[in-house]
Amino acid sequence: MLRKSWVAKIVMWTAFSLTLSALGCSRVGFKSDKSLLDQQVSLPDLQDLPPIPPVVVPIPTPMPVEKNGFCESGQNISACLKCEGKQPPPLPPPPPQLSQKAQELAKILSLSCSIQNKSDPVGYSNYPTLAQIEKRLESCTTVDYPVTPTSEAQRQTLDRLLSADPEMRQKFFSGLWYRPPYTDHFELYFGVESIEARRIFCYRNDRLDGDLLTSEYWHSCRNSRDDCSSWKSDAQAQKRWQDAQKIRSGLKVCLDRPLAPQTPTPTPPSSPALCLWKSFEGPREDVEKYGENLKTQGFRVSFQDQASCKLDEVPSDSNWMQVTGYRCP
Repeated sequence: MLRKSWVAKIVMWTAFSLTLSALGCSRVGFKSDKSLLDQQVSLPDLQDLPPIPPVVVPIPTPMPVEKNGFCESGQNISACLKCEGKQPPPLPPPPPQLSQKAQELAKILSLSCSIQNKSDPVGYSNYPTLAQIEKRLESCTTVDYPVTPTSEAQRQTLDRLLSADPEMRQKFFSGLWYRPPYTDHFELYFGVESIEARRIFCYRNDRLDGDLLTSEYWHSCRNSRDDCSSWKSDAQAQKRWQDAQKIRSGLKVCLDRPLAPQTPTPTPPSSPALCLWKSFEGPREDVEKYGENLKTQGFRVSFQDQASCKLDEVPSDSNWMQVTGYRCP
């Protein structure tokens, strides 16, 4: 079977070849022409070609530029010129801040001056307000009248005097001036006796003079028979005395300091002082004319090119430059 198959294929290909031969290949364009290969192709000489003109890219001519705006004093507006306008006057310093101790003393007395006492002057009824007492203490800052350490019992007494409950204030200011231990707690913290505080801040007719005669001193010295020798030899008692006098001395300093004069506070400006500036960049001749025009209007001007910047003077070698000027109110 294989042999017959190969014989059939050979017969088929032989018939196909005879058919192509009968048709002739030259009829379908496959005939070669040797004459074309023998022809000479002549190229033109490059020297005979006309020159190609160069491509010229046009450079745009810069346009003059004019600008303007506002500047603050000290602001640079060119390489050699800055605005130098008038600064607004500085605001006065704020009033000194009352120390916490001074605020506590003012609050206690503002709540207590209206409490009646048999030792009050006849007709006493002009009770000061909190603002008025604070005004009297306005020089008592943290420097002269700072907060000082307290014992737990002392702090409790002070808190009760500051509270909305009037019981402690009634007990303290309506009867006898000495109410141990509450009087000691008050005097050793504020450096002033309760009756002195009432005279100075409620009656407004007394000064703070002399030492603070503490209850401990009265009991140990004024009623002693040993000329205070036991009190003077007690180191802790001496420290308490010195601490009390130091607090009193600070209160006396700020009460004696003259009150600051009451000057009206100027209203701060809504914005810093502003100056008008203008600039022009362009050809030299136009810049010079623009600069002269600015000068006639009161502007301070500078001229600048790529190499230098000069005040009121045009750079010598430049055809394109900038003038900048400013004027303040």
